[in-house]
Amino acid sequence: VMLWETKLGAGKARERVSAANFLDWRRESRALDAMAAWTAWGLALTGQGEPEELSSVRVSANLFQLLGVTPTLGRGFLPEEETVGRDRVVVLSHGVWAGRFGGDSGVIGRALTLDGRPYQVVGVMPESFRFPDDGSVAVWTPLAFDASELITRAERRFNVIGRVAPGSTPADAVTELELIV
Repeated sequence: VMLWETKLGAGKARERVSAANFLDWRRESRALDAMAAWTAWGLALTGQGEPEELSSVRVSANLFQLLGVTPTLGRGFLPEEETVGRDRVVVLSHGVWAGRFGGDSGVIGRALTLDGRPYQVVGVMPESFRFPDDGSVAVWTPLAFDASELITRAERRFNVIGRVAPGSTPADAVTELELIV
């Protein structure tokens, strides 16, 4: 299911979610047995041939697992990689892996420079994987919230999906999440 915040006073029935509310929902929800967030991001790849702006998505460590998708090479993200400082890992799209890295399976473990910072390649997604939806994403990185993203609940920039727990309904989840907020 897709999860949204509402701001009825402003006429917004579907608004992205704040980092703080997402973390509260994920920690306290029982009607949803899995929940993941993501936000689009852009990263500049340098030091590997011509510099290139890559479309990127920061995702919860469990996103690939929630979607039931396993990387073709390597692995997805680990829970501890949602921590600032431990989040410098990247999963490549099949297109970037095949095009920019020539389909080299030795890319796993390789260091890349993204936005001037070192990242380590930990996985390559299947060719058929499209997330969020249009296939334009080049890389995924873990979503590690920094202090600035947790300061206010008014900063709503994260998309959230969840899986309804066995024995619960989407209506149960709505009621529960409203109580948590």
